[in-house]
Amino acid sequence: MVVIGLGRFGGAVANSLMQLGHDVMGIDRDPEPVHEWADLLTHAVQADSTNAMTMRQLGVADFSHAIVGIGGTTIDVTDQVRAEREQKKLEEQLAQAQKMESIGRLAGGVAHDFNNMLQTILGFTDLALAQLPAGHPVRADVEEIDRAARVVGVVNGEQGSTIIAASYEARAVGIRTGTPWAEARARCPEFVRVVSRPARYSEISSRIMTALQEVTPELEVFSVDEAFLDLTSCQAYYRYQPETIGRLIRATVLKVSGLSCSVGISGDKTTAK
Repeated sequence: MVVIGLGRFGGAVANSLMQLGHDVMGIDRDPEPVHEWADLLTHAVQADSTNAMTMRQLGVADFSHAIVGIGGTTIDVTDQVRAEREQKKLEEQLAQAQKMESIGRLAGGVAHDFNNMLQTILGFTDLALAQLPAGHPVRADVEEIDRAARVVGVVNGEQGSTIIAASYEARAVGIRTGTPWAEARARCPEFVRVVSRPARYSEISSRIMTALQEVTPELEVFSVDEAFLDLTSCQAYYRYQPETIGRLIRATVLKVSGLSCSVGISGDKTTAK
């Protein structure tokens, strides 16, 4: 249980709850009662109870009951806490839906990365073919690699039957986003089917978003690979240096995912994006 306000009435309620065997977190903006109750309650925290972000950080919405004891009265705000908990749950579900919606867009980025790697492969196969004479025992193998590397498409999952991204070579033979896998195979027997990994993308995204909350708790997840960080409340902590903050964000993402990222910093979302 959580008791907000450790004055005469709030302190008495907190003490009674402890005697009844409950775990109690006491919250008060005044350090004096917090110090007084520190050894008597499960937790005693000095915080501004009127700051919604602070209350979320303390996990007040996760407590089964919340009681406000301020101004000589006690108010049970359990129903309000439950409503906030439900709202939080809905917000998490919405964020998850937004992540899944953007997986297709991320898969397109994966295909772009494949294209970059394939260009390197093709460069080496071209060099090898230029140096291998006709009839050389490994020339046929290199030619097979060359063909396979040129026509590649990504499908969404092991059971995916539709192309969601295609290499430039695949597009040249009429294989594009939305082409059925069977049709792509009929158009080009050498077509290489690459399976995307949405669960893996979601896992890495969750890891990144969790890590970014260490930069600022005011995080808005926009999609599986994009988020807005509100730095208003912690500018002084970072000494008002945007470049330092940007470098920190990039280093944080790289540390937990091994991925590089771009960072835009401005006074509003649109300009930053």
